[in-house]
Amino acid sequence: MVEAFCENSVHPVVLVTRYADDLSVPADLANRVSIVPIDGLLNGRGRLHAKAVRRFTALLGDARTVSVIGADIMDGAYNPRTSVRRSDIATCARRAGFDTRVIGFSWSSHPTRSALRSLRTAGDAGVRLCLRDPLSAERARVDGVSGVVETADIVFAATSVSPIARSSLVPFAGAYAVVNASGLLASHVRADDLARVVVHLVERGLPVLLLPHVIRPLTGDREACRAVLRAVDPAHSDSVALWEGDVVSPAEIRGIAEGATVVVTGRMHLAINALFSGVPALILASQGKVEGLARLFDRDELCLDAGPGAAERITAALDAILADRESVSNDLRARLPRVRRSALDNLHGLDSAH
Repeated sequence: MVEAFCENSVHPVVLVTRYADDLSVPADLANRVSIVPIDGLLNGRGRLHAKAVRRFTALLGDARTVSVIGADIMDGAYNPRTSVRRSDIATCARRAGFDTRVIGFSWSSHPTRSALRSLRTAGDAGVRLCLRDPLSAERARVDGVSGVVETADIVFAATSVSPIARSSLVPFAGAYAVVNASGLLASHVRADDLARVVVHLVERGLPVLLLPHVIRPLTGDREACRAVLRAVDPAHSDSVALWEGDVVSPAEIRGIAEGATVVVTGRMHLAINALFSGVPALILASQGKVEGLARLFDRDELCLDAGPGAAERITAALDAILADRESVSNDLRARLPRVRRSALDNLHGLDSAH
């Protein structure tokens, strides 16, 4: 999301992070994108937080606009304090006179009270709240949030796709599938179940690349993908590969997904990077936030429950897609121009490249 925002901005961008190495700026953006780490702005308490707020306020001096990357971290589901702080930052910036927005985010049907209260305050202050799917926008309006703008995830407005990712990162010469095991869903979807999905794809003639989309301690995908590989029947292991390299850039992810026949994932942004090219993506859902993405394409069947019986649901959905894959892909591509226009609505009113 950050890269897509920067790609579409014609002005210099200052990225505020917690630590200096939280993000890696692509070489083609390095001349106009800088990183300023401010520890304590979201997570800090007491003096650390107060110092961080002063640093952030001083940083705003020459800013034209202030944007908060919302993603799926505004409704308090993961960390109520940081959700509230993001909304509070937006509120303060808007009250100080800055054009302020929260970029494309999901909204749960059960937000925490503190997150809802702070988002309502931001909307009432005039912050432009860009909900990234129709279901999230509907939920926010029902919750009494003002300033709601229905958009699509800003990644749909990305401009970069690696032309060599397919040949350099995928170890299969012909058609292939991508399967992702999310570390966040490890307690919902067993490795054995995803291994059955992998074998099903191999038996359908599609070798499988197991692709960790998030690589970090605790909630990352690498260990979850390794567990799936261990659970695959050895008789099929030659047709399954696990990506063990470094973090794959968003442009490379889009390049890998673009070449795939189908993608199965527990990570929303891997699905978005596949749908970006009209590649069918089955998305495992556990928090009620994926349904809105499927609705953007009028394809509710792309969203699957991650609970018990997931293997059967996934294999049945795969069979339906593969039976008419070209038609499904053409339908997704036909809807992409509308989705991309909606993604650019995140930047409406800002000077952008479009």
